[in-house]
Amino acid sequence: MLRLDTQIYLWCLVDSPGITSAIAEQITEVDGVFVRTACIWEASSKIGLGKLEAQISDLVQGIEASGFMELPVSTEDAGQVASLAPIHQDPFDGLLVA
Repeated sequence: MLRLDTQIYLWCLVDSPGITSAIAEQITEVDGVFVRTACIWEASSKIGLGKLEAQISDLVQGIEASGFMELPVSTEDAGQVASLAPIHQDPFDGLLVA
């Protein structure tokens, strides 16, 4: 199982050169690639702030079109954020890790 963070997921959608051969190999060889709901939330927030140009519908549809699976954020996941070390100031990172 592999969970993609928002940046890697976005790179996958546009076939970015940021996806190294090592990353591409991991994505293709693993049983189950997941995109957290929090990735779409984070991208949506960045679109609203003008920091990302994308259509939410494309990002949502891109999960299944890429052969990935959606991984919802549960209330238990959200609660686990409190127990994580405060490495980042970004609340989305906490949800992605949890």
